[in-house]
Amino acid sequence: MTSFYEAYGAAKSAQRISIALGISSAALLGAAIPLVVSGRRAMRLKPYADFTGAGLVVGGRF
Repeated sequence: MTSFYEAYGAAKSAQRISIALGISSAALLGAAIPLVVSGRRAMRLKPYADFTGAGLVVGGRF
């Protein structure tokens, strides 16, 4: 029973962390959309890839 409670606690912690990351990424996306729309002329996009992940690098002046 002890190992069940330990696994349950770890799962609850992981769930809380994933919910917090989802909320913060949604907030950052909501803040980034107006910046991208208003600064589309002076913006550079380039792909990024590394051993840890991949994505887009946004550069420019907003």
